[in-house]
Amino acid sequence: MASQIAGARVAVVGAGMAGLVCASSLQAAGSRVTVFDKGRGPAGRMSTRRGAVPFDHGAQYFTARDPAFQADVDRWIAAGLVSPWPARVVRIESPGTPARDSTPQVRYVCVPGMNAVARALASGLDLRTRLTISSATQVAATWRLGTLDGVLAEPFDALVLTAPPSQTAAVLGAHPLADMARRATMAPCWAVMAVWPDALPLPYDAAFVHGSPLSWLARDGSKPGRPYPHAWVLHGSPTWSEAHLESTADDVTRALLAALAALAPQPLPVPSDVTAHRWRYARPVAALVDRCVWDAEDRVGLAGDWCGGPRVEGAWTSGRALAQQMLNLTDADQHA
Repeated sequence: MASQIAGARVAVVGAGMAGLVCASSLQAAGSRVTVFDKGRGPAGRMSTRRGAVPFDHGAQYFTARDPAFQADVDRWIAAGLVSPWPARVVRIESPGTPARDSTPQVRYVCVPGMNAVARALASGLDLRTRLTISSATQVAATWRLGTLDGVLAEPFDALVLTAPPSQTAAVLGAHPLADMARRATMAPCWAVMAVWPDALPLPYDAAFVHGSPLSWLARDGSKPGRPYPHAWVLHGSPTWSEAHLESTADDVTRALLAALAALAPQPLPVPSDVTAHRWRYARPVAALVDRCVWDAEDRVGLAGDWCGGPRVEGAWTSGRALAQQMLNLTDADQHA
């Protein structure tokens, strides 16, 4: 099995952390890998929003618990792609209650934006962006991929799907793994990005918030490598974001800025620039038990932070685990 996959033509759908880690591992073993993503570039929810000011509008930071992931983090730090974020992070139980320091832990961010590691991982891959894969059909012993404009000419020997579970299920159609993907669900998140000319009267860099339309706020400018010190990111809570999923960006912006104002000890000035982004699939709610899924007979696999656990580390672990299964490797083989 290892030699077959090692020389196979593999399509990877999704250029987030899980897809890129899996693709990189497969290519290193000799597979001919093509990565597809509907976005403008790699990173998925680790993207950096470009505009008047760059923002980390999705994943805000990551932690490392798994020794293998920590080893990769250390390599990224040595390469200048990652740095610890020495932020003062607090918890606010509800507007009007005192902020309490959050649990101490090392939080990492990519430099100069959260997409830095993804861009590095993608640099050696055949990455095709702005291309939506809408279907996957087995033809003889290969997979043929459909797009919004038709069927791609090239066949693939194996298929890896790392898009959100509902999108993955839609691509798979009647394949049995589609039902497995449907069992995983994800919650949305509205993100508001705002810039002020001066510091806000908030005595912390980031906060987990309860009892508010907000679940998280962070001074993006407090992160290493960010040149705009008074740029803030606001995340709506899953419940609030779900209830306002189809609201306009203007309405969401007003609501989340008002929620931020409710946390401040004095009135906030008007931001100089503000925009909003809706993440329809932001956080896993019901994840699959397994870190990944691999159907060796049909040569199709599933990976992502909705397999086995959330967070950036969860996506990395899932993508790595799928590559190991496809190549029939053990952890010892991976580090040999």
